[in-house]
Amino acid sequence: MQLDRPMGHRAPLLWLVLPMALGIGAAHASPTALPVGGIAAVALIAIGVAVGLQRRHGSAALAAMGLALAAAGALHHENHRARLSDWNRLPPREAELVLQVERTFQGGAARGERVSLIGRVTAAPPHLVDLVGQSLFVSARCAAEAAPSTSRGSTITVRGQLEPLPRHPPAEDADGFLAYLTDRGLNFRLGRGRLIEVEPPTSAYARWREATLNALCARLVVGLEAHPDLAGALTAMVLGQRHGIGDEAKDLFMRSGTLHLFAISGLHFAVIALGVTSTLRLLRVPRLPAVLLSALLLGFYVDLIGRPPSAMRAWLMVVCVQLARATRAPGNPLAGITASALLVLLVDPLELFSAGFQMSYGIVLALLLYGLPMAERLKQHFRPWRALPESDLTRNHRRWRAGLDQTLTSVALAWAASLMGMLAGVAFFGWLSPLALLANLMLIPLAFAVIRCGFIALLCAALGLTGWVMLFNHAAALVLSVMQGVLALVMRLPGSAWPAGFWHPMWGSLAMTLVLLSMFWGYGRGWSGRWTRPWLPPVVATVMLVSGLRFA
Repeated sequence: MQLDRPMGHRAPLLWLVLPMALGIGAAHASPTALPVGGIAAVALIAIGVAVGLQRRHGSAALAAMGLALAAAGALHHENHRARLSDWNRLPPREAELVLQVERTFQGGAARGERVSLIGRVTAAPPHLVDLVGQSLFVSARCAAEAAPSTSRGSTITVRGQLEPLPRHPPAEDADGFLAYLTDRGLNFRLGRGRLIEVEPPTSAYARWREATLNALCARLVVGLEAHPDLAGALTAMVLGQRHGIGDEAKDLFMRSGTLHLFAISGLHFAVIALGVTSTLRLLRVPRLPAVLLSALLLGFYVDLIGRPPSAMRAWLMVVCVQLARATRAPGNPLAGITASALLVLLVDPLELFSAGFQMSYGIVLALLLYGLPMAERLKQHFRPWRALPESDLTRNHRRWRAGLDQTLTSVALAWAASLMGMLAGVAFFGWLSPLALLANLMLIPLAFAVIRCGFIALLCAALGLTGWVMLFNHAAALVLSVMQGVLALVMRLPGSAWPAGFWHPMWGSLAMTLVLLSMFWGYGRGWSGRWTRPWLPPVVATVMLVSGLRFA
């Protein structure tokens, strides 16, 4: 497959990522645990066959190496999942465990409030010692003696009902929270719990990080005390604290297919990276040191907001692309994104099954493989004053042409993203949003403005300019209110959104995979063959929707 037309992009790491992802998927779909020894033997034999056939039978050697990589992916999945098979036959039991908090969903701010979190077991009674090192989901209430904060890095002692999770969720919960836990690789959950003791993070850096995040959140609500919903949406969009979004606003953005605007992802890193890069360029910092310093600053931002998977993926994408350019490697956005996907899967193979991973990489690949080539075609087709020599074009001519090019590029990119976003909306959120393209076209530029205003407000707060903090907070809140108002008008249009789902839980992932394969096929042939015209991805998406959609 040639990946160097028409944009000059090559991604040799795809030959590693694709078979590895196939092996991870096969292991995850297996109804029972796979034998680790057998998988390792298959991988070693396949490598030996590939080495022996590489000179005489190149295609057979390539197939054998693909099998070896798939077996390596399956082996990586089984080792990372680390299921305790003996627990499958045991009933739920009461347990008291010591855990280190890895991620919080909602934290109790006072006695009696419920906390939901994921933690790694660090200590357990002798009869439960097998659980040490396992991550599990905890739902518990704060006891009288417990500290109210259960931030990342805290050590908690909790007592509750320990229950092993199935390898695969039941069919009735295929799209529910149980499926989310199993797809994250969790083997246990502890419910009906009670926090016995909470110890704050022991390191000075962790305490400073938590204090810094709380201080930044406080700065973003200055002047917005009378509008808690807007303040919560602003902190969600800038600092990833999504618990502040109101239920009504969350439902509105989810039904319209624009809830991704509140996930710290490539949209946010584009704004931050542009600001950091421009500042370092003004300071005359050399290219490679500037890239390394930018990566460190962006990495601190990711760590500050709790290392959400979407932010980690976006950070890896930016760092891989910037490093390739700085070291003059044969890099391009497609190669950088492929490298980041490989790193993500090496760290956590179960990320492959998360909605964020599939949406992030699916949409970004759609933009590169389909959106950018379509934008170039549109700009060539709708190019005003093409008969005039460039030297005869006036300033107004150039402005109109630049504005038209930017509009056509935005339309092409939004169309490509909406193809994947519509499928993902049905698969992961249970809503079919035909007007998602229109909503994203209008809201993405406004979201850029909100993020810019939020970060400028934080910069002003660091400089002690309280008046300017209030000014930019109000500007961001005004844009957010416009976003919600526009979105409310769009969603009142007939047929704007329907509750829907696919007949099988895997149909959405299969549909997105087939659409991406059609984009790879068309991109590798320059979108010029008989069966590689630009209509191919929309046709594939339509067929998968029509054949698999079930309205609620």
